[in-house]
Amino acid sequence: MMYFDEPDAAAHIHGPFSDEVMSEVKRADQIILLLLNQLKLQTTFYDKINLIILSDHGMAEISRDRVIILDELVNKTWYEMYGASPLWTLDPKPQFEDRLYETLKNASKYHHFSVYKKFEVPQEYHYRHSRRIFKLVVVADDGYDIVDNWHRIGEEQFNPVWGNHGYNNSLESMRPTFIAHGPAFRTNYEKYEDFENVDLYPLFGYVLEMFPISHYPSNGSIR
Repeated sequence: MMYFDEPDAAAHIHGPFSDEVMSEVKRADQIILLLLNQLKLQTTFYDKINLIILSDHGMAEISRDRVIILDELVNKTWYEMYGASPLWTLDPKPQFEDRLYETLKNASKYHHFSVYKKFEVPQEYHYRHSRRIFKLVVVADDGYDIVDNWHRIGEEQFNPVWGNHGYNNSLESMRPTFIAHGPAFRTNYEKYEDFENVDLYPLFGYVLEMFPISHYPSNGSIR
């Protein structure tokens, strides 16, 4: 297994459609080509190996005019916040809990974010029941950053655009790459139905012939 931190790093700083990202994509392609050529030319393994090339998430483009500053909307002394843009979990001071929620709820009508009480978080987020999640959850819309102040945004804020991820995984901008080749997979097949990255775990078990798959439970499905 190999992991590359590019083009993620370049996309965060320069945006997903930048020249810098395209350069890193080409570099990753060259590394993969080297691997394939070595397997084809120097071994007899190529047709026997199951090779999966994938990414863990997509990337949305953001600009300075699509940044929501919480300090401009609510009093910073009302709460503590944990997480990172685009999703924060807020721990209100007891005397400000209702006021904070109502203020943010009203602000969300005019700004590109949503606020939920913990039990209101959409079921498909699977984000209601952990003790690590506080009473309120704030999440920015696709292509927006939400922070308490500009200091939370790093060096990328000095560029015309930058990138971020962590939005609803059903959004097209969050869709990752998946390419597979080998005896475990169909040939010249494109899958148009959606599947989720949590389904990769039982897939890996299947490819590695870790049968029965039911002995290795996860949130994913081999179906």
